[in-house]
Amino acid sequence: MKYQKAGFLTIITLLLLLGSGNVLAKDYTYHTVFVYNFTRYIEWPGAGTETIIGVQGGDKDAMAAFEKMAQSKSMGDRKYTVKVITKPEDAATCHVIFIPDRESDKVAAYAQKYANSPKLIITEKDGLVKKGAMINFIIVDGKMRFELNQSAMDKSGLKVSSQLLSLAIVV
Repeated sequence: MKYQKAGFLTIITLLLLLGSGNVLAKDYTYHTVFVYNFTRYIEWPGAGTETIIGVQGGDKDAMAAFEKMAQSKSMGDRKYTVKVITKPEDAATCHVIFIPDRESDKVAAYAQKYANSPKLIITEKDGLVKKGAMINFIIVDGKMRFELNQSAMDKSGLKVSSQLLSLAIVV
């Protein structure tokens, strides 16, 4: 896997340095930038050219932001697709499973079903990384950060780049 370290680090560093103003609102733009970069710095076994992102519950704001990201970032041989999922079985074809905070009670079901599968489970509520999420967005000092569950990532077969690990709060 080839990484563009400088570009990724610059984007993530800028996001980490931003103030809390828009981050605390349910504007999922920041989430989508992070998720896009996660897909570039995590290696999926047998990865193809399409990345499917499932959004639990189809949160209107999250769906709009992820669909906008998919349209702007799908180019050449890399394509992003976003779909609504309502139960773990719906995520069978997904590479990324995003569970908004309002749907956080569903994390355990997804974690149990896909514990040994190459599916990146991303959440946004404190404590969920210890309940099976692989990446969890948190707010620290008014800034968006992310926790990374190294054990869950290892079990899933996903390989995380050292650049991404250096930016994460590894749990």
